[in-house]
Amino acid sequence: MKAATISAIVVSVILLCVSAYYIVAVEEARDREFYDMLYSYDYSYDYSYDYGPSEADELTSEGAMISVLMVIGLTFVSIMTLVKVKTMTSKVMGIIAICLSGISLLFSVVMMTDSSASSYNEGGAVILLYAIIMIAFTIVFTIQTFKYEGKKATNQNKTDDLV
Repeated sequence: MKAATISAIVVSVILLCVSAYYIVAVEEARDREFYDMLYSYDYSYDYSYDYGPSEADELTSEGAMISVLMVIGLTFVSIMTLVKVKTMTSKVMGIIAICLSGISLLFSVVMMTDSSASSYNEGGAVILLYAIIMIAFTIVFTIQTFKYEGKKATNQNKTDDLV
């Protein structure tokens, strides 16, 4: 359990960095597309349009897939903490973390399925906020896990003395 909560801290920090990167990358790709369209006037009157996915759409889908995987991992750790650690703090924070995971998972799936309608620079703010909150929650989960396992070991030693 200790290893899971410590690895969740690392995953939360990685999610924060990844979401910040994709927000900036998608914004830059959208700006490039806008300026290319604005400053490239075609005198040949060829009205053939490229309807393929744009660079921003591809980056949005890619970032959303990575976010989905990390959010599922953090949700799993939150559920494990909720089940294994019996302190009131970890139970309340575990329930809140699972609710926040559901919301961010919903945003990630929407961005992944229809990247042209919702881009990562719009929905990525939710993932960024989720990552910041989960860094704090996973630190508390780790502290609660260490305290709970220490308390559990102390209680087992007391029962050994009674026998």
